[in-house]
Amino acid sequence: MTKLDAGLLDGTAMVADSFALYALATEHSDAARQLHAALQRGRLTLTVSALAVATASGMRTCWDEYCPERHRLDSATLVRRLCTGPGVEVADMSVEASVAAGRLYASCSAARIEGPEVLSSCHSVLLAQELGRDVLTVPRAAYCYSGPAVQELRCRTVLF
Repeated sequence: MTKLDAGLLDGTAMVADSFALYALATEHSDAARQLHAALQRGRLTLTVSALAVATASGMRTCWDEYCPERHRLDSATLVRRLCTGPGVEVADMSVEASVAAGRLYASCSAARIEGPEVLSSCHSVLLAQELGRDVLTVPRAAYCYSGPAVQELRCRTVLF
């Protein structure tokens, strides 16, 4: 996992997972506000899976028990607004992509790494691999990428 330098964004294209999507849509931290502004200015483009959109829309908090930020009640509305705005493309899931994400999730589940956010992250990793991009995420989501099968894919995750 690498830490993102917001000053080096020009023309960067990444795949955002559900945690990143929630943080960006709600502008949940200083880094998220900077990245949201970069999206608006065209300095950053994101591809998100439909599954990440669904997962982020259901999140009521960032899931970080040490988070000092205020959590917004209208996150689903903000996620929809972000995904229909500039710089964000929502990728539909084909049957093949759904099956591949399910298989990857099954391997995570066997290692007791479970939950809708993990399934969503599995699809984000596969989408990133297909597009040749990094996955944008937050430190709290690190466990989603700790399964052996996910690590074998050697997808690079970038934290903000």
